[in-house]
Amino acid sequence: MRNLLLYLFLFGCVGNVFAQDVSLSQGSESVNVDSLSNRLYILQHNYDYLYCDYQLNRANNDALIFSNTVSIKSNELLINCYVENFDKDLYQGFKKYYDASVEYFDTLKDKIDSTKQIIDEKIDSSNFSSNEKVLLLTQIISLEMTIKQVESSLDYFGVILGIYEKRM
Repeated sequence: MRNLLLYLFLFGCVGNVFAQDVSLSQGSESVNVDSLSNRLYILQHNYDYLYCDYQLNRANNDALIFSNTVSIKSNELLINCYVENFDKDLYQGFKKYYDASVEYFDTLKDKIDSTKQIIDEKIDSSNFSSNEKVLLLTQIISLEMTIKQVESSLDYFGVILGIYEKRM
Protein backbone atom coordinates (compact mmCIF):
# COMPACT_ATOMS: atom_id res chain seq x y z
CA MET A 1 0.00 0.00 0.00
CA ARG A 2 2.83 2.26 0.79
CA ASN A 3 4.28 1.75 -2.66
CA LEU A 4 0.93 2.49 -4.21
CA LEU A 5 0.69 5.79 -2.34
CA LEU A 6 4.23 6.63 -3.34
CA TYR A 7 3.43 5.90 -7.00
CA LEU A 8 0.26 7.98 -6.88
CA PHE A 9 2.13 10.84 -5.22
CA LEU A 10 4.91 10.73 -7.82
CA PHE A 11 2.44 10.41 -10.68
CA GLY A 12 0.52 13.41 -9.37
CA CYS A 13 3.68 15.49 -9.10
CA VAL A 14 4.92 14.50 -12.55
CA GLY A 15 1.47 15.17 -14.04
CA ASN A 16 1.39 18.57 -12.36
CA VAL A 17 4.88 19.47 -13.65
CA PHE A 18 3.97 18.30 -17.14
CA ALA A 19 0.78 20.39 -17.13
CA GLN A 20 2.73 23.45 -15.99
CA ASP A 21 5.34 22.77 -18.69
CA VAL A 22 2.66 22.67 -21.41
CA SER A 23 1.04 25.90 -20.22
CA LEU A 24 4.44 27.63 -20.02
CA SER A 25 5.38 26.55 -23.52
CA GLN A 26 2.04 27.78 -24.89
CA GLY A 27 2.52 31.11 -23.12
CA SER A 28 6.08 31.44 -24.40
CA GLU A 29 4.90 30.72 -27.96
CA SER A 30 2.42 33.61 -27.80
CA VAL A 31 5.14 35.82 -26.33
CA ASN A 32 7.46 34.78 -29.18
CA VAL A 33 4.79 35.53 -31.79
CA ASP A 34 4.12 38.94 -30.24
CA SER A 35 7.84 39.65 -30.08
CA LEU A 36 8.35 38.61 -33.70
CA SER A 37 5.36 40.68 -34.82
CA ASN A 38 6.77 43.70 -33.02
CA ARG A 39 10.20 43.17 -34.57
CA LEU A 40 8.63 42.81 -38.01
CA TYR A 41 6.71 46.05 -37.53
CA ILE A 42 9.90 47.86 -36.50
CA LEU A 43 11.80 46.45 -39.48
CA GLN A 44 9.04 47.51 -41.88
CA HIS A 45 9.00 50.98 -40.36
CA ASN A 46 12.78 51.30 -40.69
CA TYR A 47 12.68 49.98 -44.26
CA ASP A 48 9.98 52.49 -45.24
CA TYR A 49 11.97 55.38 -43.79
CA LEU A 50 15.26 54.28 -45.36
CA TYR A 51 13.53 53.75 -48.72
CA CYS A 52 12.11 57.29 -48.66
CA ASP A 53 15.45 58.73 -47.56
CA TYR A 54 17.33 56.85 -50.28
CA GLN A 55 14.92 57.85 -53.05
CA LEU A 56 15.03 61.53 -52.08
CA ASN A 57 18.83 61.56 -51.81
CA ARG A 58 19.21 59.77 -55.14
CA ALA A 59 16.86 62.20 -56.90
CA ASN A 60 18.65 65.16 -55.35
CA ASN A 61 22.06 63.82 -56.39
CA ASP A 62 20.87 63.14 -59.94
CA ALA A 63 19.56 66.70 -60.22
CA LEU A 64 22.73 68.22 -58.74
CA ILE A 65 24.99 66.25 -61.07
CA PHE A 66 22.89 67.31 -64.03
CA SER A 67 22.94 70.95 -62.91
CA ASN A 68 26.72 70.89 -62.55
CA THR A 69 27.16 69.27 -65.95
CA VAL A 70 25.00 71.92 -67.62
CA SER A 71 26.93 74.67 -65.81
CA ILE A 72 30.23 73.23 -67.01
CA LYS A 73 28.98 73.13 -70.61
CA SER A 74 27.69 76.69 -70.44
CA ASN A 75 31.00 77.88 -68.99
CA GLU A 76 32.83 76.05 -71.75
CA LEU A 77 30.73 77.92 -74.32
CA LEU A 78 31.29 81.20 -72.47
CA ILE A 79 35.06 80.67 -72.63
CA ASN A 80 34.74 80.17 -76.38
CA CYS A 81 32.95 83.54 -76.53
CA TYR A 82 35.75 85.23 -74.57
CA VAL A 83 38.51 83.85 -76.79
CA GLU A 84 36.37 84.63 -79.85
CA ASN A 85 36.32 81.04 -81.04
CA PHE A 86 33.16 81.24 -83.16
CA ASP A 87 32.34 78.20 -85.24
CA LYS A 88 29.03 77.16 -86.72
CA ASP A 89 29.68 73.45 -86.09
CA LEU A 90 30.61 74.17 -82.49
CA TYR A 91 27.40 76.16 -82.09
CA GLN A 92 25.35 73.32 -83.60
CA GLY A 93 26.92 70.85 -81.15
CA PHE A 94 26.15 73.04 -78.17
CA LYS A 95 22.64 73.70 -79.48
CA LYS A 96 21.98 69.95 -79.77
CA TYR A 97 23.37 69.44 -76.27
CA TYR A 98 21.12 72.20 -74.94
CA ASP A 99 18.02 70.72 -76.61
CA ALA A 100 18.87 67.26 -75.27
CA SER A 101 19.42 68.76 -71.81
CA VAL A 102 16.00 70.41 -71.86
CA GLU A 103 14.38 67.10 -72.82
CA TYR A 104 16.35 65.27 -70.13
CA PHE A 105 15.30 67.87 -67.57
CA ASP A 106 11.64 67.34 -68.44
CA THR A 107 12.11 63.59 -67.94
CA LEU A 108 14.05 64.13 -64.73
CA LYS A 109 11.41 66.49 -63.40
CA ASP A 110 8.65 63.94 -64.12
CA LYS A 111 10.67 61.27 -62.35
CA ILE A 112 11.25 63.55 -59.36
CA ASP A 113 7.57 64.49 -59.21
CA SER A 114 6.55 60.83 -59.14
CA THR A 115 9.17 60.12 -56.46
CA LYS A 116 7.83 62.99 -54.34
CA GLN A 117 4.29 61.68 -54.77
CA ILE A 118 5.34 58.20 -53.62
CA ILE A 119 7.15 59.69 -50.63
CA ASP A 120 4.13 61.81 -49.71
CA GLU A 121 1.95 58.68 -49.75
CA LYS A 122 4.49 56.80 -47.62
CA ILE A 123 4.56 59.67 -45.13
CA ASP A 124 0.77 59.64 -44.90
CA SER A 125 0.43 55.84 -44.67
CA SER A 126 3.39 55.04 -42.39
CA ASN A 127 3.69 55.78 -38.72
CA PHE A 128 6.78 57.95 -38.98
CA SER A 129 7.73 59.96 -35.95
CA SER A 130 7.46 63.72 -36.14
CA ASN A 131 11.25 63.99 -36.45
CA GLU A 132 11.30 61.54 -39.35
CA LYS A 133 8.52 63.44 -41.09
CA VAL A 134 10.38 66.71 -40.64
CA LEU A 135 13.56 65.20 -42.06
CA LEU A 136 11.77 63.80 -45.11
CA LEU A 137 9.88 67.02 -45.74
CA THR A 138 13.14 68.96 -45.43
CA GLN A 139 14.67 66.70 -48.06
CA ILE A 140 11.69 67.34 -50.33
CA ILE A 141 12.18 71.10 -49.93
CA SER A 142 15.88 70.68 -50.68
CA LEU A 143 14.98 68.68 -53.79
CA GLU A 144 12.65 71.46 -54.96
CA MET A 145 15.47 73.98 -54.51
CA THR A 146 17.77 71.73 -56.53
CA ILE A 147 15.18 71.62 -59.32
CA LYS A 148 15.18 75.43 -59.34
CA GLN A 149 18.96 75.34 -59.54
CA VAL A 150 18.78 73.07 -62.59
CA GLU A 151 16.27 75.42 -64.22
CA SER A 152 18.63 78.35 -63.55
CA SER A 153 21.54 76.42 -65.06
CA LEU A 154 19.51 75.66 -68.18
CA ASP A 155 18.38 79.29 -68.45
CA TYR A 156 21.99 80.46 -68.10
CA PHE A 157 23.08 77.99 -70.78
CA GLY A 158 20.34 79.30 -73.08
CA VAL A 159 21.49 82.90 -72.55
CA ILE A 160 25.13 82.00 -73.28
CA LEU A 161 24.00 80.06 -76.36
CA GLY A 162 22.12 83.16 -77.56
CA ILE A 163 25.18 85.35 -77.01
CA TYR A 164 27.37 82.92 -78.92
CA GLU A 165 24.88 82.79 -81.79
CA LYS A 166 24.73 86.61 -82.07
CA ARG A 167 28.52 86.91 -82.21
CA MET A 168 28.89 84.30 -84.93
